[in-house]
Amino acid sequence: MKFSSLTSLDKALILLSIGDIVDRRKYISYVTLRRMKEMFIDKCSEYNIDLHVIIGNHDVPYKNTNEINSMKELFRDGAVKSYDKPATVNFDGHDILIMPWINAENYKDAVQAMEETPARSYDVSSRSIWCVDG
Repeated sequence: MKFSSLTSLDKALILLSIGDIVDRRKYISYVTLRRMKEMFIDKCSEYNIDLHVIIGNHDVPYKNTNEINSMKELFRDGAVKSYDKPATVNFDGHDILIMPWINAENYKDAVQAMEETPARSYDVSSRSIWCVDG
């Protein structure tokens, strides 16, 4: 779907990127960053799209922690809601388990979140989803 076609929608949109919004673990070029900002992040803002990004393994430089990640380092202004820790989030009355890259640092928290979340598995008829990436 093109961003320009979103103006005809009469409902607020939520976009949930389920990990790996960038491709390189160790670096991102200035040109890539500018294009991502202008063609994706700014467009989401322009069309009033509530952007949520789950941190994936390509969004972090280290395999054992999500502490340093692309979204936290590049977009500190709040334009992007990013998740580097497990969280249950409610979208349109439906609980969704947001599960970022699972690593040595967050493994216990990830297992606990999966055991305790009120979110349920995907069901097309109710439009709810339990997202797990990693």
